[in-house]
Formats: sequence, structure tokens, C-alpha cells
Amino acid sequence: DSDSLITNWPYYRDFPDWLVGAGNDILAVSDYGCVHGGAWFVHSPDQGDDWQRTPKNGMIESGIRDVLYTDGKLFAGTVNGIFRSDDQANTFNRKNEGLDAASIRQILKTGNGRWWVRTNDEILSSDDEGQHWTVRQAPPQESFCFQQLGLSYTPKRIFFDGCPPEYSEDNGETRQPIPFDFPMWNNCISFACIGDTAFMVHNYKLYYWSDDETEIRLMDLPPDNTATLLLSISSDDNRLLVNGLYKNLVGEGDGWIWD
Repeated sequence: DSDSLITNWPYYRDFPDWLVGAGNDILAVSDYGCVHGGAWFVHSPDQGDDWQRTPKNGMIESGIRDVLYTDGKLFAGTVNGIFRSDDQANTFNRKNEGLDAASIRQILKTGNGRWWVRTNDEILSSDDEGQHWTVRQAPPQESFCFQQLGLSYTPKRIFFDGCPPEYSEDNGETRQPIPFDFPMWNNCISFACIGDTAFMVHNYKLYYWSDDETEIRLMDLPPDNTATLLLSISSDDNRLLVNGLYKNLVGEGDGWIWD
């Protein structure tokens, strides 16, 4: 039942899980591997009042790395490529043409209905909801960080993390370097986007770049009594989390809190 599922999840918090949905439909997805025998897909048709585990026919038993739900379609990125469900995770179909059953690290949807995936080796896009995939970026021949980075976007720009990082203003058709003087010895950047603003951590500092601005600016942060070195960044809806060496920084709205 729903109570046992909810109370069990925090105990296994080292395993990835996702909560996605739209309207009354909510899907909870968890990949507990050997702990529970594989991936769980649990569906609620009434905003979480009732839950039922789905049969997930056609889905592999584990190895989920990212999940995205939009327009009634659920995409699951796994260690064996992309699977798509159009019926609330009851059945899945593999969508791997052009992927060669690659291990998926991230799924993203940007403007004009374009889908993106990052694998262990490449960045690919699809303009037909995952039916076919086209390689957009292969890893640089001399790069130690390609697998650690990801994709992010604002309404105006897509950001391709890399060494050096790039961005696009035409939905990924062309890319150009980030307009900032990053030192070559440490030019791998952690990105996160909220609304029309991209935030980035580089060289232990936090920067931001709004869609209506042409320059990247240094973010003023509240003072703290420790010399916290900022390392990476992530976002969750309207909240920003900056991971530091000694403390984390949480930003929401116009306020920042050291945690």
C-alpha cells in the first residue's frame, strides 16, 4: 500500500528515485536494484490518494538513470537505452534507433519538441519523440570530464557542459563558446537553469547569465564565517542548490541560505 512505500523510500535514499506527473496523474519511479529486485513504477490517478504498482511490461528490471514525463509520455533512460511508455508505465517500448543501446545519463526536452539524451559517450537529439536519434556531440579526444557533466537550458539558450563549455541559441543547431574568460587549466563548469537565468559554478565562485543580458555576472552571496569553496550546482523547480566544500547554499526567490 502507499504507506509502506512512502516509509520505505527514505531508508534506501542512496538509490535514485523520481516523482513526475501532470494533472491528476503522478508516477513514482525508483531503481533499487538488488534491494527490491529491480525498478519500481507506481502510479496514482488521483494526485496521490491511491497508488498501484504498474506491470512495466517491456521494461528492463533495473539500471534506470533518468526519467522525464511530458504530454502523457514517460521516458526512462537506462543502462540499455531509452524506453517510452504512453500508458502510465504499464507497457514500455524501446526507442534506441541511433543509440545502439547506449547507457543513458540524462534526458532533456527543449524548444520545438526536441528531445536530448546524454550517454556515456555522446549527446544525441530526437525530433520525433524518440523514434530516431541523431548524434549532436561526441566527446572531445582530450577530456577527462565529459561523463561528469550534463545539459541545461533556458527559454533562449541550451548549455552544453564540457571542456570548454558551449551554448546554443538556435535549439542546438549551432554552438559557440561561453563568452567568458575561463582559465584553461580549470574550465569545466557546473550549470543549472531556473526560468530565464543560467547559474554556473566555476573556480569556486557562482555566476549567472540571464536571457535578457549579454554578459555573465558574478553573484553576490551572503557572508559566511567559513571560507566555503563552491564546487557544483543543481536546481529543483524554483530552488537552487550550490554544493560547497564545507557548506551548501540554498537559493529560492531573492533569498540565499547557508546550510
